[in-house]
Amino acid sequence: TLSSHFDKRPNDLLKHEVIRWGQEHGFKYYVLGGGVVPEDGIYQYKRSFEPEGIHPFHIRRIVHNESMYKNLVQCRNEYERSNGNEWALREDFFPIYLS
Repeated sequence: TLSSHFDKRPNDLLKHEVIRWGQEHGFKYYVLGGGVVPEDGIYQYKRSFEPEGIHPFHIRRIVHNESMYKNLVQCRNEYERSNGNEWALREDFFPIYLS
């Protein structure tokens, strides 16, 4: 979202349309996910839509193409170094190359 268009509330429009689409297709829940760490600002923002609407969900951490995954990690490392940034792998974040 471009900050110059925040006043038009594009993220709110997107959420509204996703919810509308979901209702039309018989979905009961819309999971926004959490934040990066428990109770952070992102989580609080998402929870504000339905304070009592917490529904558990689970994700899997599966790498289907190990060589491609390692390549993406290497590319990210090279990109950060070429921009003068130190980039440390975070084993607690998946996928690692996005941390």
